[in-house]
Amino acid sequence: MQDWSWYALEAAKLVQLRGRVPEIIAVILMLLTLGFLLWLVAKGNSSRKSGLIQVCAIVVAVSVVSTIGWYVLNKVWRPIPDYIGIEVFGPFASGLSGIVALVVIASSKKPRRIIAGLLVCSLSVLGAYAVPNIHYGTYANLAQVLRGPGKVQAFGEVDGLAPVADVYRPGDSESAKQTSLEQRWRPRQAENIGTDSSVLVQADIPATNFSPRPSIVYLPPAYFTRPRPLLPVLVLMPGQPGTPKDWLVNGDLKNTMDRFAEQHNGLAPIVAIADQLSSSFKNPLCSDTENGAVATYLEHDVPAWLEEHFQVDTRPQSWAVGGLSNGGTCAMQVLSRKGGPYRTVLDMSGEEFPNLHNLETTIDKGFGGDKAAFEENNPLSIFSSGEDFTGYSAFCSIGDKEPRDVIEGLWKVCRAGHSQGMDVQERTYSGTHEWKVWEKSLDDELPWLAAKMNLIRTPSH
Repeated sequence: MQDWSWYALEAAKLVQLRGRVPEIIAVILMLLTLGFLLWLVAKGNSSRKSGLIQVCAIVVAVSVVSTIGWYVLNKVWRPIPDYIGIEVFGPFASGLSGIVALVVIASSKKPRRIIAGLLVCSLSVLGAYAVPNIHYGTYANLAQVLRGPGKVQAFGEVDGLAPVADVYRPGDSESAKQTSLEQRWRPRQAENIGTDSSVLVQADIPATNFSPRPSIVYLPPAYFTRPRPLLPVLVLMPGQPGTPKDWLVNGDLKNTMDRFAEQHNGLAPIVAIADQLSSSFKNPLCSDTENGAVATYLEHDVPAWLEEHFQVDTRPQSWAVGGLSNGGTCAMQVLSRKGGPYRTVLDMSGEEFPNLHNLETTIDKGFGGDKAAFEENNPLSIFSSGEDFTGYSAFCSIGDKEPRDVIEGLWKVCRAGHSQGMDVQERTYSGTHEWKVWEKSLDDELPWLAAKMNLIRTPSH
Protein backbone atom coordinates (compact mmCIF):
# COMPACT_ATOMS: atom_id res chain seq x y z
CA MET A 1 0.00 0.00 0.00
CA GLN A 2 1.53 3.32 -1.10
CA ASP A 3 1.37 6.34 1.18
CA TRP A 4 -0.29 9.63 0.22
CA SER A 5 3.00 11.25 -0.90
CA TRP A 6 3.42 8.62 -3.63
CA TYR A 7 -0.03 9.37 -5.03
CA ALA A 8 0.66 13.11 -4.82
CA LEU A 9 3.85 12.77 -6.84
CA GLU A 10 2.14 10.55 -9.40
CA ALA A 11 -0.55 13.20 -9.83
CA ALA A 12 2.09 15.93 -10.05
CA LYS A 13 3.66 14.11 -13.02
CA LEU A 14 0.55 15.02 -15.00
CA VAL A 15 1.35 18.73 -14.64
CA GLN A 16 3.77 19.24 -17.53
CA LEU A 17 6.25 22.12 -17.37
CA ARG A 18 7.70 21.78 -20.86
CA GLY A 19 6.11 22.37 -24.24
CA ARG A 20 3.76 24.84 -25.89
CA VAL A 21 1.01 24.88 -23.25
CA PRO A 22 3.37 25.87 -20.38
CA GLU A 23 4.81 28.58 -22.62
CA ILE A 24 1.38 30.09 -23.16
CA ILE A 25 0.58 29.83 -19.45
CA ALA A 26 3.86 31.56 -18.56
CA VAL A 27 3.07 34.48 -20.87
CA ILE A 28 -0.41 34.77 -19.34
CA LEU A 29 1.11 34.74 -15.84
CA MET A 30 3.50 37.55 -16.73
CA LEU A 31 0.72 39.65 -18.26
CA LEU A 32 -1.57 39.03 -15.28
CA THR A 33 1.21 39.99 -12.88
CA LEU A 34 1.82 43.29 -14.61
CA GLY A 35 -1.91 43.90 -15.11
CA PHE A 36 -2.77 43.34 -11.44
CA LEU A 37 0.12 45.52 -10.38
CA LEU A 38 -0.95 48.40 -12.60
CA TRP A 39 -4.51 48.03 -11.34
CA LEU A 40 -3.28 48.17 -7.75
CA VAL A 41 -1.35 51.37 -8.37
CA ALA A 42 -4.10 53.04 -10.42
CA LYS A 43 -6.82 52.26 -7.84
CA GLY A 44 -4.64 53.54 -5.03
CA ASN A 45 -4.48 57.08 -6.37
CA SER A 46 -7.10 59.74 -5.84
CA SER A 47 -6.64 61.33 -9.26
CA ARG A 48 -6.57 59.64 -12.64
CA LYS A 49 -3.57 61.71 -13.74
CA SER A 50 -1.47 60.72 -10.73
CA GLY A 51 -2.36 57.06 -11.22
CA LEU A 52 -1.47 57.21 -14.92
CA ILE A 53 1.92 58.75 -14.14
CA GLN A 54 2.73 56.04 -11.61
CA VAL A 55 1.60 53.30 -14.00
CA CYS A 56 3.86 54.67 -16.74
CA ALA A 57 6.74 54.96 -14.26
CA ILE A 58 6.37 51.30 -13.28
CA VAL A 59 6.25 50.12 -16.92
CA VAL A 60 9.40 52.11 -17.69
CA ALA A 61 11.14 50.85 -14.53
CA VAL A 62 10.35 47.23 -15.35
CA SER A 63 11.68 47.65 -18.90
CA VAL A 64 14.83 49.45 -17.76
CA VAL A 65 15.66 46.90 -15.05
CA SER A 66 15.17 43.99 -17.47
CA THR A 67 17.36 45.65 -20.11
CA ILE A 68 20.09 46.50 -17.61
CA GLY A 69 20.02 42.93 -16.31
CA TRP A 70 20.35 41.59 -19.84
CA TYR A 71 23.26 43.95 -20.61
CA VAL A 72 25.18 43.23 -17.39
CA LEU A 73 24.91 39.46 -17.72
CA ASN A 74 25.75 39.34 -21.44
CA LYS A 75 28.19 42.22 -21.84
CA VAL A 76 29.81 42.97 -18.47
CA TRP A 77 29.77 40.10 -15.98
CA ARG A 78 29.24 37.18 -18.40
CA PRO A 79 29.23 34.40 -15.77
CA ILE A 80 28.56 31.77 -18.45
CA PRO A 81 29.67 31.65 -22.10
CA ASP A 82 26.17 31.05 -23.45
CA TYR A 83 24.24 34.06 -24.67
CA ILE A 84 21.23 34.73 -22.41
CA GLY A 85 18.24 35.88 -24.44
CA ILE A 86 16.06 38.84 -23.48
CA GLU A 87 13.14 36.44 -23.03
CA VAL A 88 14.82 35.01 -19.93
CA PHE A 89 14.59 38.37 -18.21
CA GLY A 90 10.88 38.08 -17.54
CA PRO A 91 11.81 37.14 -13.95
CA PHE A 92 13.32 40.61 -13.52
CA ALA A 93 9.99 42.16 -14.41
CA SER A 94 8.12 39.63 -12.33
CA GLY A 95 10.37 40.15 -9.33
CA LEU A 96 10.06 43.93 -9.52
CA SER A 97 6.29 43.59 -9.69
CA GLY A 98 6.36 41.47 -6.56
CA ILE A 99 8.46 44.07 -4.73
CA VAL A 100 6.07 46.87 -5.65
CA ALA A 101 3.13 44.70 -4.59
CA LEU A 102 4.76 44.16 -1.20
CA VAL A 103 5.11 47.93 -0.82
CA VAL A 104 1.43 48.32 -1.64
CA ILE A 105 0.50 45.67 0.93
CA ALA A 106 2.63 47.30 3.61
CA SER A 107 1.13 50.74 3.04
CA SER A 108 -2.50 49.69 2.73
CA LYS A 109 -5.17 48.96 5.29
CA LYS A 110 -7.85 47.97 2.78
CA PRO A 111 -8.52 44.20 2.65
CA ARG A 112 -9.19 44.21 -1.11
CA ARG A 113 -5.84 45.85 -1.86
CA ILE A 114 -4.00 43.49 0.49
CA ILE A 115 -5.58 40.46 -1.19
CA ALA A 116 -4.75 41.84 -4.64
CA GLY A 117 -1.18 42.55 -3.53
CA LEU A 118 -0.77 38.99 -2.27
CA LEU A 119 -2.12 37.74 -5.61
CA VAL A 120 0.48 39.80 -7.50
CA CYS A 121 3.23 38.43 -5.23
CA SER A 122 2.08 34.86 -5.93
CA LEU A 123 1.94 35.44 -9.68
CA SER A 124 5.37 37.07 -9.64
CA VAL A 125 6.89 34.01 -7.96
CA LEU A 126 5.25 31.67 -10.47
CA GLY A 127 6.40 33.83 -13.37
CA ALA A 128 9.96 34.03 -12.06
CA TYR A 129 10.01 30.24 -11.85
CA ALA A 130 8.22 29.49 -15.10
CA VAL A 131 10.13 31.59 -17.63
CA PRO A 132 13.68 30.24 -17.08
CA ASN A 133 12.29 26.73 -16.68
CA ILE A 134 10.63 26.83 -20.08
CA HIS A 135 13.68 28.39 -21.74
CA TYR A 136 16.11 25.75 -20.42
CA GLY A 137 13.66 22.87 -20.01
CA THR A 138 14.79 22.53 -16.39
CA TYR A 139 11.81 20.62 -14.95
CA ALA A 140 9.74 18.22 -17.02
CA ASN A 141 6.80 18.21 -14.63
CA LEU A 142 5.67 19.38 -11.22
CA ALA A 143 6.76 16.11 -9.60
CA GLN A 144 10.42 16.94 -10.29
CA VAL A 145 10.00 20.27 -8.48
CA LEU A 146 8.37 18.65 -5.45
CA ARG A 147 10.56 15.55 -5.31
CA GLY A 148 13.94 17.25 -5.43
CA PRO A 149 17.05 15.06 -5.77
CA GLY A 150 15.49 12.18 -3.85
CA LYS A 151 17.13 10.36 -0.95
CA VAL A 152 20.84 11.14 -0.98
CA GLN A 153 22.74 9.67 1.97
CA ALA A 154 26.05 10.82 3.38
CA PHE A 155 29.02 8.59 2.69
CA GLY A 156 29.74 6.63 5.83
CA GLU A 157 26.09 6.38 6.78
CA VAL A 158 25.19 3.73 4.20
CA ASP A 159 25.34 0.04 5.05
CA GLY A 160 26.91 -2.38 2.63
CA LEU A 161 29.60 -0.13 1.09
CA ALA A 162 32.58 -1.77 2.77
CA PRO A 163 34.79 -4.11 0.71
CA VAL A 164 33.79 -7.78 0.71
CA ALA A 165 35.75 -10.90 -0.08
CA ASP A 166 32.90 -12.45 -2.06
CA VAL A 167 33.37 -10.67 -5.41
CA TYR A 168 32.98 -11.66 -9.04
CA ARG A 169 35.88 -10.48 -11.19
CA PRO A 170 35.30 -9.95 -14.92
CA GLY A 171 38.56 -11.66 -15.90
CA ASP A 172 40.96 -10.98 -18.76
CA SER A 173 40.85 -14.33 -20.54
CA GLU A 174 39.86 -14.43 -24.18
CA SER A 175 36.63 -16.25 -23.35
CA ALA A 176 35.76 -13.59 -20.77
CA LYS A 177 36.36 -10.85 -23.32
CA GLN A 178 33.99 -12.51 -25.75
CA THR A 179 31.09 -12.54 -23.30
CA SER A 180 29.60 -9.77 -21.19
CA LEU A 181 29.45 -9.58 -17.40
CA GLU A 182 25.68 -9.95 -17.64
CA GLN A 183 26.09 -13.29 -19.42
CA ARG A 184 28.60 -14.69 -16.90
CA TRP A 185 27.61 -13.32 -13.48
CA ARG A 186 24.94 -15.15 -11.51
CA PRO A 187 23.93 -13.62 -8.17
CA ARG A 188 22.67 -15.63 -5.25
CA GLN A 189 19.13 -14.67 -4.18
CA ALA A 190 18.52 -12.92 -7.50
CA GLU A 191 14.86 -12.49 -6.62
CA ASN A 192 15.88 -9.85 -4.04
CA ILE A 193 17.34 -7.53 -6.68
CA GLY A 194 15.09 -4.52 -7.18
CA THR A 195 15.42 -0.89 -8.16
CA ASP A 196 14.56 0.14 -4.61
CA SER A 197 17.93 -1.27 -3.53
CA SER A 198 19.97 1.24 -5.55
CA VAL A 199 21.61 3.97 -3.48
CA LEU A 200 22.70 7.60 -3.88
CA VAL A 201 25.70 8.62 -1.79
CA GLN A 202 27.07 12.14 -1.30
CA ALA A 203 30.80 12.43 -0.70
CA ASP A 204 33.51 15.07 -0.50
CA ILE A 205 36.22 13.74 -2.79
CA PRO A 206 39.55 15.34 -1.76
CA ALA A 207 41.12 17.45 -4.49
CA THR A 208 44.64 18.65 -5.19
CA ASN A 209 44.60 22.47 -5.38
CA PHE A 210 40.92 22.67 -6.25
CA SER A 211 37.73 23.21 -4.23
CA PRO A 212 34.94 21.12 -5.81
CA ARG A 213 31.46 20.84 -4.41
CA PRO A 214 30.34 17.43 -3.07
CA SER A 215 30.02 14.59 -5.54
CA ILE A 216 27.10 12.17 -5.72
CA VAL A 217 27.59 8.47 -6.45
CA TYR A 218 24.89 6.18 -7.81
CA LEU A 219 25.30 2.51 -6.84
CA PRO A 220 23.07 0.05 -8.72
CA PRO A 221 21.25 -2.86 -7.04
CA ALA A 222 23.86 -5.40 -8.19
CA TYR A 223 26.52 -3.72 -6.05
CA PHE A 224 24.76 -4.99 -2.92
CA THR A 225 24.44 -8.62 -4.05
CA ARG A 226 26.80 -11.56 -3.59
CA PRO A 227 29.02 -12.28 -5.24
CA ARG A 228 29.55 -8.53 -5.73
CA PRO A 229 30.31 -7.87 -9.41
CA LEU A 230 33.14 -5.44 -10.13
CA LEU A 231 31.20 -2.82 -12.06
CA PRO A 232 32.34 -0.21 -14.59
CA VAL A 233 32.33 3.51 -13.73
CA LEU A 234 30.91 6.59 -15.44
CA VAL A 235 32.10 9.97 -14.15
CA LEU A 236 29.45 12.50 -15.12
CA MET A 237 29.47 16.32 -14.95
CA PRO A 238 26.77 19.04 -15.00
CA GLY A 239 26.65 22.17 -17.14
CA GLN A 240 27.23 25.78 -16.18
CA PRO A 241 25.52 27.21 -14.22
CA GLY A 242 24.80 23.98 -12.44
CA THR A 243 25.55 21.54 -9.64
CA PRO A 244 25.98 17.75 -9.47
CA LYS A 245 22.43 17.45 -8.08
CA ASP A 246 21.05 18.81 -11.35
CA TRP A 247 21.53 15.37 -12.87
CA LEU A 248 19.18 13.97 -10.20
CA VAL A 249 16.54 16.71 -10.11
CA ASN A 250 16.42 17.81 -13.75
CA GLY A 251 18.07 14.86 -15.49
CA ASP A 252 16.12 12.14 -13.65
CA LEU A 253 19.36 10.14 -13.48
CA LYS A 254 18.37 7.68 -10.78
CA ASN A 255 15.21 6.60 -12.59
CA THR A 256 17.14 6.30 -15.85
CA MET A 257 19.80 4.12 -14.23
CA ASP A 258 17.23 2.09 -12.31
CA ARG A 259 15.29 1.32 -15.49
CA PHE A 260 18.47 0.11 -17.12
CA ALA A 261 19.39 -1.99 -14.09
CA GLU A 262 15.91 -3.53 -13.99
CA GLN A 263 16.39 -4.74 -17.57
CA HIS A 264 19.81 -6.24 -16.80
CA ASN A 265 19.45 -8.21 -13.57
CA GLY A 266 20.42 -5.25 -11.37
CA LEU A 267 23.55 -4.42 -13.35
CA ALA A 268 24.42 -0.86 -14.36
CA PRO A 269 27.53 1.31 -14.31
CA ILE A 270 28.39 3.05 -11.06
CA VAL A 271 27.87 6.77 -11.75
CA ALA A 272 29.92 9.43 -9.96
CA ILE A 273 28.55 12.93 -10.57
CA ALA A 274 31.58 15.18 -10.08
CA ASP A 275 31.96 18.96 -9.99
CA GLN A 276 34.31 20.50 -12.55
CA LEU A 277 33.46 24.12 -11.68
CA SER A 278 33.61 24.72 -7.87
CA SER A 279 30.87 27.34 -8.32
CA SER A 280 27.98 27.84 -10.73
CA PHE A 281 29.54 31.07 -11.96
CA LYS A 282 33.18 29.95 -12.26
CA ASN A 283 34.68 28.22 -15.26
CA PRO A 284 38.25 27.00 -14.65
CA LEU A 285 38.18 25.43 -18.15
CA CYS A 286 38.69 21.84 -16.96
CA SER A 287 42.44 22.41 -16.87
CA ASP A 288 45.34 22.73 -14.45
CA THR A 289 45.79 26.50 -14.28
CA GLU A 290 46.04 29.20 -11.64
CA ASN A 291 42.24 28.85 -11.34
CA GLY A 292 42.57 25.32 -9.96
CA ALA A 293 43.89 21.86 -10.77
CA VAL A 294 40.71 20.58 -12.38
CA ALA A 295 42.45 18.16 -14.76
CA THR A 296 44.30 16.55 -11.86
CA TYR A 297 41.06 16.27 -9.91
CA LEU A 298 39.09 14.54 -12.67
CA GLU A 299 41.89 12.40 -14.07
CA HIS A 300 43.58 11.31 -10.84
CA ASP A 301 41.84 12.35 -7.61
CA VAL A 302 38.33 11.18 -8.51
CA PRO A 303 39.31 7.77 -10.00
CA ALA A 304 41.73 7.10 -7.12
CA TRP A 305 39.08 7.90 -4.51
CA LEU A 306 36.46 5.75 -6.21
CA GLU A 307 38.84 2.81 -6.47
CA GLU A 308 39.79 3.20 -2.82
CA HIS A 309 36.26 3.42 -1.43
CA PHE A 310 34.28 1.15 -3.80
CA GLN A 311 35.00 -2.19 -5.39
CA VAL A 312 34.99 -1.38 -9.10
CA ASP A 313 36.38 -2.72 -12.35
CA THR A 314 39.71 -0.93 -12.71
CA ARG A 315 40.41 -1.86 -16.32
CA PRO A 316 40.54 1.22 -18.62
CA GLN A 317 37.81 -0.14 -20.91
CA SER A 318 35.47 0.03 -17.91
CA TRP A 319 35.85 3.77 -17.31
CA ALA A 320 33.93 6.52 -19.08
CA VAL A 321 33.60 10.27 -18.60
CA GLY A 322 30.69 12.40 -19.72
CA GLY A 323 28.75 15.58 -19.25
CA LEU A 324 26.39 18.14 -20.71
CA SER A 325 27.25 21.57 -22.13
CA ASN A 326 30.30 22.75 -20.17
CA GLY A 327 30.48 19.27 -18.67
CA GLY A 328 30.48 17.74 -22.16
CA THR A 329 33.31 20.05 -23.25
CA CYS A 330 35.24 19.08 -20.13
CA ALA A 331 34.61 15.36 -20.67
CA MET A 332 36.10 15.56 -24.17
CA GLN A 333 39.11 17.43 -22.76
CA VAL A 334 39.65 14.74 -20.14
CA LEU A 335 39.52 11.94 -22.71
CA SER A 336 41.71 13.70 -25.28
CA ARG A 337 44.45 14.43 -22.73
CA LYS A 338 44.68 10.69 -21.92
CA GLY A 339 45.57 11.56 -18.34
CA GLY A 340 43.03 9.33 -16.63
CA PRO A 341 41.72 5.76 -16.92
CA TYR A 342 38.91 6.72 -19.31
CA ARG A 343 38.45 5.16 -22.75
CA THR A 344 34.94 6.40 -23.56
CA VAL A 345 33.34 9.85 -23.53
CA LEU A 346 29.71 11.02 -23.60
CA ASP A 347 29.75 14.57 -24.99
CA MET A 348 26.26 16.08 -24.76
CA SER A 349 26.00 19.55 -26.33
CA GLY A 350 29.67 20.26 -25.71
CA GLU A 351 31.45 23.22 -27.26
CA GLU A 352 34.03 23.39 -30.03
CA PHE A 353 36.74 24.45 -27.56
CA PRO A 354 37.03 25.26 -23.82
CA ASN A 355 35.37 28.64 -23.89
CA LEU A 356 35.23 31.92 -22.00
CA HIS A 357 33.03 33.73 -24.55
CA ASN A 358 35.59 33.70 -27.40
CA LEU A 359 39.00 32.27 -28.25
CA GLU A 360 41.00 35.40 -27.45
CA THR A 361 39.42 35.87 -24.02
CA THR A 362 39.79 32.15 -23.27
CA ILE A 363 43.54 32.18 -23.90
CA ASP A 364 44.05 35.53 -22.17
CA LYS A 365 41.97 35.02 -19.01
CA GLY A 366 41.82 31.26 -18.79
CA PHE A 367 45.43 30.42 -19.61
CA GLY A 368 47.27 33.64 -18.78
CA GLY A 369 47.90 34.40 -22.44
CA ASP A 370 49.73 31.07 -22.94
CA LYS A 371 48.51 29.72 -26.27
CA ALA A 372 50.53 26.52 -25.88
CA ALA A 373 48.79 25.79 -22.57
CA PHE A 374 45.42 26.31 -24.27
CA GLU A 375 46.32 23.89 -27.07
CA GLU A 376 47.43 21.25 -24.56
CA ASN A 377 43.89 21.33 -23.16
CA ASN A 378 41.98 21.80 -26.42
CA PRO A 379 40.70 18.55 -27.97
CA LEU A 380 40.81 19.90 -31.53
CA SER A 381 44.47 20.84 -31.13
CA ILE A 382 45.28 17.44 -29.63
CA PHE A 383 43.48 15.54 -32.38
CA SER A 384 45.17 17.61 -35.09
CA SER A 385 48.60 16.70 -33.65
CA GLY A 386 48.23 13.24 -35.13
CA GLU A 387 48.05 11.28 -31.86
CA ASP A 388 46.43 7.87 -32.25
CA PHE A 389 43.06 7.31 -30.54
CA THR A 390 42.38 3.76 -31.65
CA GLY A 391 40.57 1.97 -28.84
CA TYR A 392 38.82 5.14 -27.66
CA SER A 393 35.11 5.87 -28.19
CA ALA A 394 32.79 8.88 -28.16
CA PHE A 395 29.03 9.33 -28.20
CA CYS A 396 28.29 12.91 -29.29
CA SER A 397 24.76 14.29 -29.04
CA ILE A 398 23.01 17.65 -29.33
CA GLY A 399 19.58 19.25 -29.79
CA ASP A 400 18.58 19.80 -33.41
CA LYS A 401 17.31 23.32 -32.66
CA GLU A 402 20.64 24.58 -31.34
CA PRO A 403 22.30 27.29 -33.50
CA ARG A 404 23.88 25.75 -36.57
CA ASP A 405 27.41 26.89 -35.66
CA VAL A 406 27.07 25.24 -32.22
CA ILE A 407 26.01 21.92 -33.78
CA GLU A 408 28.80 22.07 -36.35
CA GLY A 409 31.30 22.91 -33.60
CA LEU A 410 30.48 19.69 -31.75
CA TRP A 411 30.61 17.60 -34.94
CA LYS A 412 33.96 19.18 -35.80
CA VAL A 413 35.49 17.99 -32.53
CA CYS A 414 34.00 14.50 -32.68
CA ARG A 415 34.94 13.97 -36.32
CA ALA A 416 38.48 15.15 -35.61
CA GLY A 417 38.69 12.38 -33.00
CA HIS A 418 37.25 9.91 -35.49
CA SER A 419 39.95 10.82 -37.99
CA GLN A 420 42.52 9.71 -35.41
CA GLY A 421 40.96 6.28 -34.89
CA MET A 422 38.26 7.01 -32.33
CA ASP A 423 34.97 5.13 -32.65
CA VAL A 424 32.36 7.93 -32.82
CA GLN A 425 28.57 7.92 -32.67
CA GLU A 426 26.58 11.08 -33.51
CA ARG A 427 22.98 11.77 -32.51
CA THR A 428 20.61 14.73 -32.65
CA TYR A 429 17.45 15.00 -30.56
CA SER A 430 14.44 17.25 -30.84
CA GLY A 431 15.08 20.36 -28.75
CA THR A 432 17.53 23.13 -27.97
CA HIS A 433 20.05 23.50 -25.13
CA GLU A 434 17.76 21.86 -22.60
CA TRP A 435 17.29 18.99 -20.23
CA LYS A 436 14.85 17.00 -22.34
CA VAL A 437 17.68 16.56 -24.86
CA TRP A 438 20.19 15.41 -22.23
CA GLU A 439 17.72 13.09 -20.50
CA LYS A 440 16.95 11.36 -23.79
CA SER A 441 20.60 11.31 -24.78
CA LEU A 442 21.76 9.56 -21.60
CA ASP A 443 18.92 7.05 -21.87
CA ASP A 444 19.96 6.23 -25.44
CA GLU A 445 23.67 6.12 -24.65
CA LEU A 446 23.47 3.66 -21.78
CA PRO A 447 23.10 0.41 -23.80
CA TRP A 448 25.88 1.51 -26.16
CA LEU A 449 28.12 2.52 -23.23
CA ALA A 450 27.42 -0.66 -21.25
CA ALA A 451 28.36 -2.74 -24.28
CA LYS A 452 31.61 -0.78 -24.69
CA MET A 453 32.35 -1.55 -21.03
CA ASN A 454 31.51 -5.24 -21.67
CA LEU A 455 28.77 -5.03 -19.06
CA ILE A 456 26.11 -6.25 -21.51
CA ARG A 457 26.07 -7.73 -24.98
CA THR A 458 26.21 -5.31 -27.89
CA PRO A 459 22.58 -4.30 -28.58
CA SER A 460 21.16 -5.66 -31.84
CA HIS A 461 19.87 -3.12 -34.35
